[in-house]
Amino acid sequence: MESYTTNNSSSTSSKKKWHHYLPLHPIFKQDIHIENDTKKKSSLKVIERLRGKRSCIVTAAKLLFVAVGNQIRVLNISDFYYAWFKACENGELEQTEAWMQNAKYLTLKTPAINFQIYALVMNYAEKSNFIAVVGVSELAVIKLKEDIPNYSEMSCTTHLVGPFHHVIGGSPICKVLWHSLSRNGSHLMVLTTDGNLRMYDIFTNYNEPIQVFQVVESSKTRNGYGCNLDDEPEAASFCFGQSASNIWGPFTVYILMKNSDIYSFCPVTPDKMTCQVSHLQKLASLISSNCQKVIPGIKGKEKYGDISWVHQRQLEWISKITSQIPEGCEPDKKVDIDLTSNIHGQPQRQGPYLLQPSPIELSLMDCPDASDILCLNTKYMNVFVLVFEHGKVDICLEDDKVQGCWKNPDYLCSQENQYPRLIVYECIDLGLSKPFRQRTVSSVKDKTMLLDPPSLLPDLNYRDTFYVYHAAGAHAIIIRKWLEKINRLLGDGLHDDDLDDEDTRSEVRWLATTNPTTTPDPIIGFCVMNHLLLGFFMFIVTAGGQMWSHELTTRKSIKQKNLEDENTSTIRPTPSKLPAYAKTTIPDFINKYISYQGLPRQPFILPSGGRSSPYNYQNSGATASLYQKIIKDYKKEIFEILEGVKYFQERCMSHMQDVQRQHNDLLKYENECQEIDHKFKHITMERLDKIKDRQEEITKRVSALFQELWYDQLSIYDDLGKKDVRELGEISKENEDVKLKVQKLVAQNNSLLNDYKLLSFPHQKNETFTRSARMQLQKAVSEETKLVSETKERIEEMSQQLSQLVISGAVKGDHNSLESDDMVISKQATAK
Repeated sequence: MESYTTNNSSSTSSKKKWHHYLPLHPIFKQDIHIENDTKKKSSLKVIERLRGKRSCIVTAAKLLFVAVGNQIRVLNISDFYYAWFKACENGELEQTEAWMQNAKYLTLKTPAINFQIYALVMNYAEKSNFIAVVGVSELAVIKLKEDIPNYSEMSCTTHLVGPFHHVIGGSPICKVLWHSLSRNGSHLMVLTTDGNLRMYDIFTNYNEPIQVFQVVESSKTRNGYGCNLDDEPEAASFCFGQSASNIWGPFTVYILMKNSDIYSFCPVTPDKMTCQVSHLQKLASLISSNCQKVIPGIKGKEKYGDISWVHQRQLEWISKITSQIPEGCEPDKKVDIDLTSNIHGQPQRQGPYLLQPSPIELSLMDCPDASDILCLNTKYMNVFVLVFEHGKVDICLEDDKVQGCWKNPDYLCSQENQYPRLIVYECIDLGLSKPFRQRTVSSVKDKTMLLDPPSLLPDLNYRDTFYVYHAAGAHAIIIRKWLEKINRLLGDGLHDDDLDDEDTRSEVRWLATTNPTTTPDPIIGFCVMNHLLLGFFMFIVTAGGQMWSHELTTRKSIKQKNLEDENTSTIRPTPSKLPAYAKTTIPDFINKYISYQGLPRQPFILPSGGRSSPYNYQNSGATASLYQKIIKDYKKEIFEILEGVKYFQERCMSHMQDVQRQHNDLLKYENECQEIDHKFKHITMERLDKIKDRQEEITKRVSALFQELWYDQLSIYDDLGKKDVRELGEISKENEDVKLKVQKLVAQNNSLLNDYKLLSFPHQKNETFTRSARMQLQKAVSEETKLVSETKERIEEMSQQLSQLVISGAVKGDHNSLESDDMVISKQATAK
């Protein structure tokens, strides 16, 4: 690894990124006492007992956790990136020990963990930070703090889980997973080889499980822990279902036995669960529709009684869950569900599953033990992956979807429900070494092979990609091609795709190998990190402390880009008019180098002996065949690259020819335009002159007509204006007369009022004033007052009319004519 990550050339080092220097960090270095303990525990007894998945490296956000012996080390990758960046600026990349001191790792203080760590399972939930630490038979849980201090060691809370069930001498642990529906992220699922699947709630009880699911119903217990009998099958692994194609998926657990039998339990839920509202609503709708279809049509209680009972229990179960959803809750939000009181008891074991057609066997020897199972979150149909110890990978499609089922004491399940089916789509041989296919173990290499059975890991970005890592290396398997065709068949109803050609096979990429050495350094850790700022990477760790990192990318397809361009284009030429480069098809091998999300095209060789030891390759036929295969693949890639270069050269030449043709066409069109311009220029100018003269004549005629019309309108307006002015003068004269009369009446009224006051004054009591005279006076005063009010109203009306006439006269009339008319009106008024 040192020769891979260091180079004396500064130009070469400047091209390396930060992850190329990560393998040199001291976090992967093993201490002397840890190496000695590992050698002592690497006996055949320990190897035979180790049956679980090995994963000694995990990532959570920007933190990297590595298990070395019984220690757990933590590295802040952001600090490492910052130290690398500063070293790049200062030109200190070659001094790795110096600038790596700025990004030291931390060691967790876990005194309760005194066993060899074989796996770390991270649960980086929103409300809790738990790490499950797995040994051969022991299990512990670490509660992390929210912040990681900057010193060499940090204390944390450590608890042993199930000390009465997971102890030395008990059933080995197969696999450990955190339940995704846990409210606090504290529910831990543990499967042991005796077929017992236990669920622990770390918040409530570390010692005893809250639920136990028995795959092997006849298993016996002894001294508080399970013991395997010779005639009982052993469990190998388990996984959770997915929700993309089956609504019951998140509530389902699939258990794989070593004899390749598959069982399922549904529903398997924590007592304190959280789930999305929309998913629960879909599940309630499915259960309700199934009940309406099945229950009314049941005839014969003895034959179909169990079916009706199951659907009724499903309806009661989902009703209890939906009753806890608040009213008006949005579908995309999550709600907390309390299932502490289990009204239906244990779920029924479903299976074993029938694999049809029967999987292909790679040899005539005994059936190899199954190693791991994985359910991919694919659309329309769940895809199950089974891997075996000798390197065979079976890819299956789910035919019968799982539903919730509980144990019924009155009826037995029907034969159809006992054996659901899985369709075996493809069997892949990874080509692992011969010791995987042998039962006898005689050499250190063979022991190493059995120490690390193949394990599965899904890709974080793409549902159609998963990884298989084992003692001899690691592989990536991509099912994209045939999965897209199946999705089109199931989703769009297309029937023109052929599922028998080579494009419907999975693509296998060899990532790393440890086989060419005499003492292999097995892979004990594989993880994929996807960070928004740091990037998308793949990390592999070996038992000797070696670490290999590789940067992954997103997919880019030429064909997809062409389809997008065709969809956005509104004008599509006919095939006969297409240029030569557009008629050629893009070879598949060119698209292959672009659409593999950055996976290596040839395996990286991981030598044994650690980073400081020289390569120790074995001189055998297997090594020679391996190198021959690698060289053959390199030759094939070189040939494909040369063919691709020739193809792009031909395509570029076609482009150039088409551009030259278009250029010649443009020159031709330009010459034709010049000829047309020269030929028809004189005729066009004459036509333009005639049009111009005609336009001028039309303009003159329109102007003359407009002037005549204007004068006619003005004469009409003059006659009307004079008439209005005369009427206005007469009205003004009458208005003046009325005003004079009103003034006289007002004066007369005032005099009468004064006389009335004199007559009614107190000092004139001796003067006599008859009643009849007083009545006549009051009558005269009222008549005068009425006359004054009527006159006032008439004056106001005439004033309004006068103002309107003045405005209209000012608009229509002429001032000179108004003055002459005023003089005439005044003379007439004088004469009158």
